[in-house]
Amino acid sequence: MSTSTTIPQFDRLTALEVSVQGSVATVTLNRPEQLNAISFEMAAELRDVVTTLGWHPGIKVMVFKGAGRAFCAGYDVTTQRSMNSPRERMVDAQRLSSVLELIGRAPVVRVAQLHGHVIGAGMALALQCHMRYAADNTKFSLPEVNFGIPFLLGGASLLTRELGPVRTADMILNCTVLPVQHADAGRLVTEVLSQEALPARVKEITDALGKRPEALLMATVATLERANQDLLPPAPTDMFHGFFVRDDAECKQVGADYVQSLKSKRK
Repeated sequence: MSTSTTIPQFDRLTALEVSVQGSVATVTLNRPEQLNAISFEMAAELRDVVTTLGWHPGIKVMVFKGAGRAFCAGYDVTTQRSMNSPRERMVDAQRLSSVLELIGRAPVVRVAQLHGHVIGAGMALALQCHMRYAADNTKFSLPEVNFGIPFLLGGASLLTRELGPVRTADMILNCTVLPVQHADAGRLVTEVLSQEALPARVKEITDALGKRPEALLMATVATLERANQDLLPPAPTDMFHGFFVRDDAECKQVGADYVQSLKSKRK
């Protein structure tokens, strides 16, 4: 595996592309027409890939990046949800949150290569990474409230740890877009580079990390995770909040109106 650029068992992936160079695995969100919005299918593929590679002997680093014009436009709001039993709806709600938690527990160095839009669930994914290298066109945003839903996935807790409560509240409640050039965005990223320089810089960093002893990296990752938990303990599940607003008529109307406004702007 250490010299392979593709992995046969992942040849049939439709929402992701996966490659391995030495001890570095790269996971590319590959729905460029949808700005890599995370569907249930992508979430399932992420689970398989992270389960296989995140704990694979010899894999020391995982890079997450997006194909096309954006890193990730968040959760795919066109994904068909189950409308049947409470148990099926519960499974739907857990599909994405459980994948993000799995990524956050993987005993590897996790690196996000960001560009374009980093929205909602895409930000929650980036926040699971230890380091984030961003192109100079990167924009962070949380439009969930405009859609009539709260920002879930434990993202509020993670973002508060990074930005503090005031800026986090502004992004979530006012749906404020935070361009990477903003002073506060420096707390979200490791380094900002031109779009042209970004891939080479990430490769330089991850190649260097991949040469370090595996035991040393694993121990350091564990230490970093413990330090993060000491800084801000893991938040309790926010799933109830999603169920609370899911069937609220006013919230549904807010979301429908916002989607219609977006369609109107595109005409």
